Amino acid sequence: MHAAEASTLNKNQHAKAWSVSASLRGFYDDNVAAQAVKTESMGVEISPSVDYGVAGDQTSFNVGYAFTARYFDKKAPGRTDKSDYTHIFDADLSHNFSPRMDIFASESFVIGQEPDLLRDPASTQPIDGDNMRNFAGIDFNLELTQLMGLSIGYNNSLYDYDDETPAMLGTVVTGPSNSGLYDRMEHSLRLDTRWKLSPQTVGIIGYTYGQTGYTADEAIAGDTTNPLGNEAVYSDFRDSRSHTFYVGAQHVFSSTVSGTLVVGAQQTEYINDPADESEVNPYVQGSLSYAYATTTTLDAGVRYSRTAANDAGGSGTSFVRDTETAVVYGSVRQALASKFFVTGNATLQYSTYNAPGSVAFDDKSYLFYQLGLDFSYEFNPNLSGHIGYNYDQMESDLAGRDYDRNRVYMGVTAGF
Repeated sequence: MHAAEASTLNKNQHAKAWSVSASLRGFYDDNVAAQAVKTESMGVEISPSVDYGVAGDQTSFNVGYAFTARYFDKKAPGRTDKSDYTHIFDADLSHNFSPRMDIFASESFVIGQEPDLLRDPASTQPIDGDNMRNFAGIDFNLELTQLMGLSIGYNNSLYDYDDETPAMLGTVVTGPSNSGLYDRMEHSLRLDTRWKLSPQTVGIIGYTYGQTGYTADEAIAGDTTNPLGNEAVYSDFRDSRSHTFYVGAQHVFSSTVSGTLVVGAQQTEYINDPADESEVNPYVQGSLSYAYATTTTLDAGVRYSRTAANDAGGSGTSFVRDTETAVVYGSVRQALASKFFVTGNATLQYSTYNAPGSVAFDDKSYLFYQLGLDFSYEFNPNLSGHIGYNYDQMESDLAGRDYDRNRVYMGVTAGF
């Protein structure tokens, strides 16, 4: 599920095509490495950004760049320095060919060390190196008749991590590299038929083809000499293709509330798996939006599907293929008084490992959740002050994985 925003101009671009902004924050983090044994640190963060975009009658676009630098007064375990640097490039383009046909394309590229923008949110430890993540997508919508329409979409995700050196004891892999675990390319091709059931309701019948290919070409577990009972596992053993069929509906409940829900089944084949495993699981995706004037907005959603795993597992055929994952999320922004706002967000993720034959991993699960609260005051349209708190917690069936993390910050944001 891509986290890129839709193609919308920010409030500073309504009167002009360009905008620049910057934020400066001081923070305290009581667990900078997101581990069971805590390392606390104070720090400072600066984040400038620039955007350029135009909203036209038929064609709209926006391109942007943001840079974030964080400095910690203590070095986290496993890190080589006290700093994190993240570069984010975004681009969105939408075009209306006619009132019945439109297209939307998006691109989001990140290079840095911050896991929240790079990979599975349950893996929250910062990672050394210039690690890259790229999301690209295109959606085409066509209204064939007054009652029927088509929606075709393609999404591509690319992950490329700097660390390419697994930990070895002789010929045995004792710890996979980040590249071995995470480097991959994911393809998703979607075809939806949309049926107008009423002025407020659109029915959906759809199919999605997915394919994941791991690209590191590295051993991630086992003995590379392949002795019987401890055969090496390579990253591309987890390559897969999936077929997802679903039905659902979009409904406008009122002028302020709308939602979407689709349910179905997902079948996954692991095309390089020596054990020739395959899986079938439920598929659910839903969202709900509420907006009232400029004082209140709420977005919530749920998703159930297969996702990439953050562990390698054992040797032979007992390695981790992926996880079956349920995610529930929500965010709300509420005006408490004139110029004074509170923003809250929460994410809950429950994942179960798929590792047939592995006593250590198969059917083991973890629960990960994040909570955030931000209070902001707008001194004027171009300057605001912020104070906030974030809490993370991991509860895992695997020994030594549990942790909690508290972060507080205070700062200012200026935009023109």
